[in-house]
Order: sequence, then structure tokens, then C-alpha cells
Amino acid sequence: DLILMDVVMHRRNADGALATPRFAMPLRAGRLRSYGNNPLLGKVRAALVPRLREHLKARLPEHMLPTAWVTIAALPTTPNGKIDRQALPSPPAPTRAGSAQQVAPRTDAEAAVASIWCDVLGLDSVGVHDDFFELGGHSLRAMQVASRIVSTLGVDVPLQALFDARTVAAQAKAITTANVGAILEPLVRVARDQRLPLSFAQQRLWFLDQLKPGTAQYNIPVALRLRGPLDITALSEALTMLVARHEVLRTTLREDAEGPHQHIAAPETVPLVALALTNPTDLDERLASEARRPFDLARGPLLRVTLWRLGGEEHVLLLCIHHVAADGWALDVLLGELAAAYTALAAGRAPTASALPFDYADFTAWQRRWLAQGSTEEQLVYWKATLAGAPTLELPADYPRPAIQSERGAEVLIQLDAALTADLDALARRTGVTLFMLLLAGFAVVLARHAGQEDVVIGSPIANRSRTELEGIVGLFVNTLALRVRLAGDPTIEALLRDVRRTTLDAYAHQDLPFERVVDALKVPRDTSRTPLFQVMMALQNVRDAAPRMGALALESLAIPQDTAKVDLTLHLTQTPAGLHGMLNYCSDLFSRGTIERLAGHLRGVLTEMIADPTRRLSEVVMLGAEEQRRILGEWNATARPYPRDACVHALFERQVAAQPNAVAVMYAGASLTYAALDAAANRLAHHLRRLGVGPEVRVGSFVTASLDMVVGLLAILKAG
Repeated sequence: DLILMDVVMHRRNADGALATPRFAMPLRAGRLRSYGNNPLLGKVRAALVPRLREHLKARLPEHMLPTAWVTIAALPTTPNGKIDRQALPSPPAPTRAGSAQQVAPRTDAEAAVASIWCDVLGLDSVGVHDDFFELGGHSLRAMQVASRIVSTLGVDVPLQALFDARTVAAQAKAITTANVGAILEPLVRVARDQRLPLSFAQQRLWFLDQLKPGTAQYNIPVALRLRGPLDITALSEALTMLVARHEVLRTTLREDAEGPHQHIAAPETVPLVALALTNPTDLDERLASEARRPFDLARGPLLRVTLWRLGGEEHVLLLCIHHVAADGWALDVLLGELAAAYTALAAGRAPTASALPFDYADFTAWQRRWLAQGSTEEQLVYWKATLAGAPTLELPADYPRPAIQSERGAEVLIQLDAALTADLDALARRTGVTLFMLLLAGFAVVLARHAGQEDVVIGSPIANRSRTELEGIVGLFVNTLALRVRLAGDPTIEALLRDVRRTTLDAYAHQDLPFERVVDALKVPRDTSRTPLFQVMMALQNVRDAAPRMGALALESLAIPQDTAKVDLTLHLTQTPAGLHGMLNYCSDLFSRGTIERLAGHLRGVLTEMIADPTRRLSEVVMLGAEEQRRILGEWNATARPYPRDACVHALFERQVAAQPNAVAVMYAGASLTYAALDAAANRLAHHLRRLGVGPEVRVGSFVTASLDMVVGLLAILKAG
């Protein structure tokens, strides 16, 4: 992106003080050439890049910091005057800014770590003093580094140590003092003529499908707008190659006397016909309708492809896959391979993808063997101790909770701008946590306030591809972690972040145990109205690489509105150059849209408070934003009304009886009366008082304790005159 700036030249007085600016020279794309021979400008430009990077570092998140600087005389434009991004010159190969100061690896251990970093971060080189997180690292990439250290060096370095050792030199030192890694059960290819088990995650989804058949709750739709000349034959062939390459895309789930198992069908051609969409306004409805269409896990296929022609050279491609066959990581693999295959085929070349040594069925067999050997005993002990006695999160709902968990859902969009995101990134760096940990802590504070609890469990998905052999395989690997956040004792924000960091890293270190096994081990009582262990989830999607190009086609992702909900509430966030954006997906049978919109505002308020002063205690954190404070304290509290001069209190009460006879009028000690019942009781007593001689200006004493009868009596006295 272009950064427009002004360079202001100052002169100093004899005493060294800055005088008024001598002249101001704007640096614009078209001005650099005309001033190019100015020696003073040359010095300014030479000093500008490192200072500008330090300036940006204090204001932008790590992923937005430039890694390359390109000087051009003018920005290329399209015929209508807009920036032509496709015509911008490519930057040099990604390296760290200031690479001239890099210190090359000095030992074999440093060279090995540097090589792993380059592989994971996509860089050409790194220095021994470079910071992993400043180069774009995050939790997922740190786990990839850990898995590569085990697989290539045979050393098991705790994830906590890798988070603490943020440089190549520090991690190399940690490797030299670490234990030799445990020998992992080898991943081998199993014969396809034997009975192939389900993974534990597949087994859970199969069970849910048997419990509630015909649901679209676990459909994963991906919609792409394709602009440019589309070769439908090449696209069909590319999809056919994908299905042939990844067995899980032609797998169905069957059941026999021994239980469910996988059945892999032979490869088939994926037919593709472009459906004409004469009215583009119908697109959203068509996408939503196709995304909601349920899968038959026993008959398949588990991947559906639909193509619409919008007119001219514009199409929309919808890939809808069931969760038993893929997860978020798998979708990235599929889209990348689809783009590469289509690009080659459209150009008349044969795709060059290498054969996969393993497939998802090999992983499921390995997972069963690994768990049968008792390798997870230590992890089981950890989860039992961590989640023992964890409370159920009781968020105040707007509607009664259904006896059977509802899947109807809706969403409220969330946008945290680049400035706020940059402040969050800066706070995370200062406190030694990742952005995910910081957001998790803020979300937990909001949930605790709403529920009136000091102990909150939040579910979070994790890629669970801790072995490098699994990174290119399509399938359902994702596991779910139950992260318990304790807020008792009114800790400071900094103390809460330290606790969340420890909780999260411990959970990462014990991520291999399937969530289903954790639930079984804890003997959680089954409740058909809610999910076990947690009712709220949070997911942060790290920045993905740029969308792959498909030949001459330009791709654009299309959002598909969510009308289902897996749990009560899920916070989805994604990092983008414009900041953090996402949504709160919620069960619409529990909450109204207004409630979730307020909760989204409270999350923003808490995050802003955390940035303002991380040393303050949680009890001092104000959850409401300025607008909501004004509304609650001003508008909602402005209850003054002119008193009608033509009616007494009991007459006004009778108007309310006529308007809402069945609404509750008074409650006390668990008992209540509607307006109609209260009015009838007061009328009976008023008639009795009149028979005793009560009328206007006659005083009546009321001798009664606080109760429903007290209200009946006061109204009856007024009604009697």
C-alpha cells in the first residue's frame, strides 16, 4: 500500500533550537524523480526506511510491517484512474528488513533452527538474533517449528521453551539442553482391503448424524467469484484430479456389526455444468440454499461442486464439503492444489503434484494404534486435573433453553480497525503473549461479567497436525481444546494474561488427546440441551497467504451467511491488513440479536480498557463503551413523565390491567400475581371495606408485613375511597 508522507526540513538557530520550517517538500510517487538529484533528499531517503519501519512497528501489527521496500516513479493505474495492483512490480524475495545487519548462524544447531524458521515462515534467510514473532510467527507456526525440531533433530523441546526463546540463538541453546524426543509411532500406509476405522473426530460426527439425521450443522461451504475467461473443462479435470488424489473426498461412512468404518470408492469424474443465473440478486439465496443441503454420510459424495454463470466472464464456484472429510487447514490445501492444477491444465500442461505417501485412512489407523498403546496417559491425567469441577457457563438468555440443543443460528459482524488491532498487538508483545491469548482473556472477562461467574471454560479448535507428514493431507484432523480461565481474586490484567498464557501453552502441549476421549474420561453428565464441558467457543484465523490465482482468473471469496450454530456462542476473528474482523455466531433460540450486539460492544470496551492500563484490576475495567454508557445512564434513565391530573393511582393501575391482564404485576418470595389477579383480589377487599363504612376521607390502618397481601391491601384501600 502507498504511504503518503511529507518531509519537513527544519533549520536550527545558533543556540541549537529548532526554528520554523524552512520549507516543506511533499514526497509523492511522481515527485521522487524530479528531486532525484537533490543530495539532501538522497540522505533523507537513505535514512527514511529504517526510521519509518520503527515508526510503523509501534503502530501496526506484526503481519502488516513491510519486509521489502520498492521505489517507483509513479503508481501504475487502470484506464479509469484506479491503482492497478496487478501491474505493481514484485518485491524482492521475502527477507527481513535490515538484513544487512543479520548475524549468520554460527553453530550446527543455529543453522538447523534457522533452516526450520525459513521453511515455516517462508523466508530466504534469518539471523540468529531475529525475533520469531516479529518475523510473522504465531502459535500455529511455533507448533510447526516444534514438530520439525522433533522430526529432523530428534529433540523434544517443550512449547513453553520455544515461546520463551524467541530468537534463533536462544532456541538453538534450548535444543542443546533438551531431552531427546520420544520415538513416535511410525505413520505407515495400511492395506485398503482391510476394515478401516474412523478417526475419533469422525466417530463423534457420525454419532451426531445418527442422533439428528439430515442436519446441515457440519457443512463447510466455500464460495469463490471467478472473473475472467473460465475453462470449464480444465476446472472439471482439476476437480477430478483432486478427488482421485485425496481418498477422503470419495469416502463414505458405513456401519456393520463392529460399528462404523470407512469405505473408499474408486475415483470418478467430477461433472461440472455452469448453471445460468439470470438474476444476480438471487445469488445469496442460491448459495445459502445449497450450503444448507444435508449430506448423506453413508451414500456420499462428501464433496459437492456447483458453478453458476452470472454473465459475461463472471462465475461463482461453490465447494461444499462435510466436516468428516475436511477442516480449515484441509480447505487451504484443496484450494491451493485446485488452483495449481487448473492453471496447468488451462495452459495445456500436465499438473506436477507429487504422489502422497499417506492418506487420511493411514492417519486414522495410526491414531487408533497410538491410543491403544497407552501413549496418552499423561495427557489424560493433565486434562482430568485441569477440568475437574469446571462449572457450566450460564449466560443470561433471552428465551428458555430448548430441551434438545437447537442448531438454529445467526451472526453479528465484528470489526476492530487497524489502529485498535495494532494497539492489541503492541500490548501482546509487551506482556509476552500472542494475540490469540490476549483476545481469549478479554473474551473471558466479558463472558464472566455477563454470567456472573469467576470460572469460564472456552472451547477452541486447534489444527492438530503436529507431524510434518500430515501437513499436506486432506481430512478432519482438527481437535478441540477446553481452555479454562479463572478470574477469581480480582487479578490485574497483566496477571490474567500470564495465567492465560500458561493455560494455553499447557493445553497446546497436551493437544493430541482427542476431545471425545477427554469428555468420556471426565464422565460429563450428558445433557441434550447443551454441549459438554463448554458452551462458548473462540477461533482466531491467522493471516493466510494471498489467494492463489487460477490461470487468468481473478478470485474473490464470498461470504455465506451462517444460519446454524454448533454451540451457544462462537467468536470467529480473522487478521487482515484492515484489522481484526469476524463475527459472533449465536444460537437464535437462546439470544436476541440486540443481546449479541451489546456483547460485541462489551468485548470492544474490555479490549480498549486492557490497552489503556494493563496494571488495573478486573474490577476496575469498564465494559460499556461511551455510547452505551450515555444510552443507559441518559436515555434509559430518563423516566420522568407528566402525571395525569385526571386519574388517581388505582385508576392508572386499572388501565394497566386492561392493557396487560396476564402480565406479572408483583412478585415476592417466589410467588407472583398477574395484573388481573391482583385487581380481582383488591376489588374483593375494597367491597368488604365499603360494607364496613369506608369511603372518601376515611382513614384505614394497614397492619401487615411485606408480602403480596400488602400490595392487595393498599390498592383495596384506595379503591374503597
